[in-house]
Amino acid sequence: MQDLNLTLFDYDLELLRVIANRWDVDLNTRDPHEAAVRLAAAMRVPERVEDIWNRLDDDQRRALQTLLGSGGKMATPMFARMFGEIRAMGPGKLEREKPYLEPLNLAEALYYRGLIANKL
Repeated sequence: MQDLNLTLFDYDLELLRVIANRWDVDLNTRDPHEAAVRLAAAMRVPERVEDIWNRLDDDQRRALQTLLGSGGKMATPMFARMFGEIRAMGPGKLEREKPYLEPLNLAEALYYRGLIANKL
């Protein structure tokens, strides 16, 4: 399993903002590296983790437990067959379409909360 900081360093600022919003974190920076560090720190706070867990519905929890049960890693094609594909979107499309407001599937619901990474 890749380190949280390294995963977040791969994300653009818009995606970091989306995830931060889900975690009730105010990033207040335009530097993606600094935003990733701040978000990773907030995502390690046990009370925040519990709050996010409590916001998940049963299907989302089940999908996350399936992933955790496989050691925190699963091939993208297998995960996509089970829980759906994450649509590829750059910062502009992400901002315009706001897929995080109505995710198409469980994978997107977890991805836009920062609970899974989309590593192809």
